[in-house]
Amino acid sequence: MYRPSSFVNDCDDFGMIVATGRFVSGTDGIAYVLASSGFRWRWSTKGLREREDPGRIIFEGDAATLFERPLPLGLLTSMKWALGQYVAPPGELHWTPIAPDPLDPRTLVVRQATVQPYQNRRRFIWLRLRAFQRMFFLGDFLFLVPAIPLILVAVIAILPYPAWKSMGGEAIENWQIMAGTFGGGWLVAQTAIWCFGWLNRRLSARR
Repeated sequence: MYRPSSFVNDCDDFGMIVATGRFVSGTDGIAYVLASSGFRWRWSTKGLREREDPGRIIFEGDAATLFERPLPLGLLTSMKWALGQYVAPPGELHWTPIAPDPLDPRTLVVRQATVQPYQNRRRFIWLRLRAFQRMFFLGDFLFLVPAIPLILVAVIAILPYPAWKSMGGEAIENWQIMAGTFGGGWLVAQTAIWCFGWLNRRLSARR
């Protein structure tokens, strides 16, 4: 299975990160990175634009092994999965402070790192609760899976009258047709994203 050899994070507070050897994510209490190869969703990061004290962290070697792909369960997480986003376990990333790249003082290459418990436990709990909230409201998988069985109902509803009647169309409610149509559209979009993610990984592996 193809796996990128390095990952990139465009960050704020670069000077503090370099000095402390500590990266604390304010998003869900989890560090997010992008694969350094393949077609990446560049609109998910502002690069080095519009940031205070911007910098770029490149994780290689043992540090790169901390990151895994998110589960592609909803349209949002599937897009992240397909376009090269990886995540570390919940917590802070720590490493022995090192100097930035002498040829690029705004780039830090980290090859050894560990995941440590979040020092601000109250904030960590809040971030994890917010992450669960986002998963619940944006992780549409939780809502749309129950609609998948109704896809057949929606298909029956558009059949010619004889077939529609013989398959029990008279008992179909409007809400079932709407739910089935919505579930069918979701399944088509989800499948297209999965196929793109598979293709993106194969193309990346050939580079």
